[in-house]
Amino acid sequence: MGSWDNFCKEYFWDLNQTWYSQVPVLTSCFEDTILTLGLCLLYSLVFLLISLSLITRPSSPKPLPWTWLNITKSVLCICLWVLSVAWCGAVFHTKYKGERVALSTLMASIARVTCFFFVGIANFQHRIRQVTTSTVLTTFWVVFSFASIVLYRSSILSYFTLKSEPATGIIFVLNMVFYPIIFIQLFLSVLVDRKKLNTVQKDKLIEDEVSFLTHITFLWFMKTILKGRKTLLKISDLSYLSVRLTASWIYAAFSKHFKYYLEPHQEKNPSIGFTLLKAFWPYVTCIIVLELTFLTCLMLPPLILDRIIDFSSNDLYSWRGYFYVGLLFVVDCLGKIINNNLLYYEGATCVQFQVAIMGTIFRKNLQVAMSARKDFPSGNLMNLLSVDVKRLQGFTIQAATLVSAPLKIFIIIFILWQYLGPSTLAGVAMIVVLLPISYYLSIIGERFSNKQMTSKDLRIKHLNEILNGIKILKLYAWEIPFGAKVSEARKAEIKWIRHSLLCLW
Repeated sequence: MGSWDNFCKEYFWDLNQTWYSQVPVLTSCFEDTILTLGLCLLYSLVFLLISLSLITRPSSPKPLPWTWLNITKSVLCICLWVLSVAWCGAVFHTKYKGERVALSTLMASIARVTCFFFVGIANFQHRIRQVTTSTVLTTFWVVFSFASIVLYRSSILSYFTLKSEPATGIIFVLNMVFYPIIFIQLFLSVLVDRKKLNTVQKDKLIEDEVSFLTHITFLWFMKTILKGRKTLLKISDLSYLSVRLTASWIYAAFSKHFKYYLEPHQEKNPSIGFTLLKAFWPYVTCIIVLELTFLTCLMLPPLILDRIIDFSSNDLYSWRGYFYVGLLFVVDCLGKIINNNLLYYEGATCVQFQVAIMGTIFRKNLQVAMSARKDFPSGNLMNLLSVDVKRLQGFTIQAATLVSAPLKIFIIIFILWQYLGPSTLAGVAMIVVLLPISYYLSIIGERFSNKQMTSKDLRIKHLNEILNGIKILKLYAWEIPFGAKVSEARKAEIKWIRHSLLCLW
């Protein structure tokens, strides 16, 4: 057993016990160290940091009212901590009786007591500080519930199927009671506490009204859909998604970082792109992480399907078929959830970039001197607002693809090589041939687009001249020649639009 002999009573991982067995069971060492000790230590540290941050935050004079929900959560947290203490005492009592108890089991029992102590403290502080829902607590119950499914199954197999342990004693009772409470807490984490009527803000926020699981699955929108089927929706029926998606917060966050680069000791030409990334980096980071995770979920189903085909031809263990099908279902559902959240955060980031740039353009337009307005015609301003900002919005949606596309191509080529061998090089050759052609066409399309913008500027300039001098134009009957100028500029603009679309096709 090596170094694990002093820490566990058996191997850390045994393939004969897990993969090559008609009844797969994880080793007790793996369950104690990874599913219990590792998770409890990780979340104990997280809850300790959250508790310290909540202590520094000023307490609300009006905490959340006592409801059946938070009373049930608090009582169950206390029950879990008491059961953990009893479990730890039973393990140490067995140790002092002279029986051999693995060190991993002792440490796992202590970590369990510590973890649920911090869970109770965090749950209490959330009520005092008017925190209606907690993402960290919800993820804790989700992760611990998945671990509890494995641990609960192992307990049932040990006591009733394999009968490796007698179905009596305090440890048996604790196993049968402890894990169902975890599942109840997972169900309660979907529900959200309500604030008092006099503490509810006029503008409600979705992120304060729904739980983490409801938010990532977009179940909170079902209420709006059902209401829209019954009656016509009004503005008052909708709520803000987040403070970070309001124009005031977005422009304030962007201005905070942009003004830093306008100070005398900074460079004269600040980078707008770098400022946007610095101001809204949480959403950008979330997009990259979700894109890479979705890429993983996208590549796994073909590999799982290959294992199902191999299983149907030659496999002696029937449980593997159920495992592959269940894994395929879970990966597909997880991929759908991740893709939906990826689209949501891409749209939110587009809104942030668009609002920040548009606010900056309008502010600059109001502050520019009258002597400098001749160098900035209204056509340029309209192009900046209607075209360039729109380009930035489109780039934001496709920016994550720039990160994931090379990795996706490499993974696909690697998987195809395992099945097709050298025949994969034909597809690689096509990519190599088409890549410079696509790059050259994109450059030509960009030139056509720039010429289109020039024609559009000229057309808007003529229209402004007509509108500003409409009285003189009518007096001298110049409608036809000025209309011809606008038509000529419009024809040139349409010509360049057609050329750019040909490059895209």
